[in-house]
Amino acid sequence: MRIKTGIEELDKKLGGGFFRGSTIVVSGPPAVGKTIMGLQFLFNGARKFGEHGSYITLSEPVSKTMAFCEKLSYFDQSLVDEGMITFLDLGPLMMRHKIDVRSVLHEIGVLMDKTAADRIVIDPITIISFAVRDVYESRIAILRMAGVISSLDSTSILISEANEMTGIPFFPIEEFVADAVVRMTLQGGDTTKEYERIMQIRKLRGSDHERRWIRYGITEDGIVGIEADVTEVLFKR
Repeated sequence: MRIKTGIEELDKKLGGGFFRGSTIVVSGPPAVGKTIMGLQFLFNGARKFGEHGSYITLSEPVSKTMAFCEKLSYFDQSLVDEGMITFLDLGPLMMRHKIDVRSVLHEIGVLMDKTAADRIVIDPITIISFAVRDVYESRIAILRMAGVISSLDSTSILISEANEMTGIPFFPIEEFVADAVVRMTLQGGDTTKEYERIMQIRKLRGSDHERRWIRYGITEDGIVGIEADVTEVLFKR
């Protein structure tokens, strides 16, 4: 079964949306709209499809995220008040001197069981990879997290930070364990030309999808102006 993002043009590029229960990594450097896409996914799910959503922050305080949300047209406080959208803060747990990743994963599982969320956004997953360091252990940790979420039949977006110069995630291992990968980045931008935002659906297991780089914009309405006429990028991958 397909789960639509509610961003109409993006759903078309995805062949109808993501698959229910899948783990999606959305990666990119700062200012490309990763968090905006994640929040749009949650609020569209609640408003358009009646699905419960949970946003889990592993870094910034929930209060900061909420203040940011209120500037977006799709933010609806009533959905939060009614419990359709929940905001959960695991930042304090991640700030401990010694992080027990198993405790973090357990806490996420407990929270998900309580909220019974259909859609989940974890922002940013990179912090767990930084905490683990070891590539093998990092992969196991991400796999366990994906397993916990998919066992609840939830569809999750894991937000991953990427190198600003190359657009490549700091921990590509996150993409290997995902069912779908969307990379967002910037190109251009000099003294005579504004930079533009582009994304690419790098992976979507079990489905055909748009393979070209896709232009898009960001406004108070979220991710908008999606096109698919970028035949090349200005930097090498």
